[in-house]
Amino acid sequence: MSKHQEEGIPEYLSAADMRDWLRQEIKDSAKAMDLRIREATDFVTAYSAGDITPEQADERQSRYYHRWGESLPGATVGEGISDEQILARIDSVSGPFETPRELSARYRNLFGGRGGVLGTFFAVMLLQVLRNIFNLLGLGSFYQMTVTGVIIVLAILVNRLIDNRGESH
Repeated sequence: MSKHQEEGIPEYLSAADMRDWLRQEIKDSAKAMDLRIREATDFVTAYSAGDITPEQADERQSRYYHRWGESLPGATVGEGISDEQILARIDSVSGPFETPRELSARYRNLFGGRGGVLGTFFAVMLLQVLRNIFNLLGLGSFYQMTVTGVIIVLAILVNRLIDNRGESH
């Protein structure tokens, strides 16, 4: 355990690690955009050419939204709408944001000061993946928060069961 972890100070990614993350994020986003555009173009072109029926086009559009969700969840681009307004609409759909430090402090307190940055990082990533899935499924923020809360409670119960088994053996 590092000195920072012993003192409860979170360890952060280095600038080089953050740049590597950004490079990968850009590659992944570009690939996702390419796949998304290609899929939409394919079924719209097929429908426009009369190669698929209206029912097939509707099904393919539904599959597309199921796979990709909205481009800008909760927002659409229109004249006079600023980038800040679009981001505010997306944030309103995504639910409240908590920094990793806030989450780390909250979850460490749940377990009496135990836990580390790595475990918190994976928990945050899992919850963010779930939040993204919920957005893709079109779940409202109430249901997102409810399911997230249930998952956290289950994680706490499982952890306590594991701890109790470890103490009894």
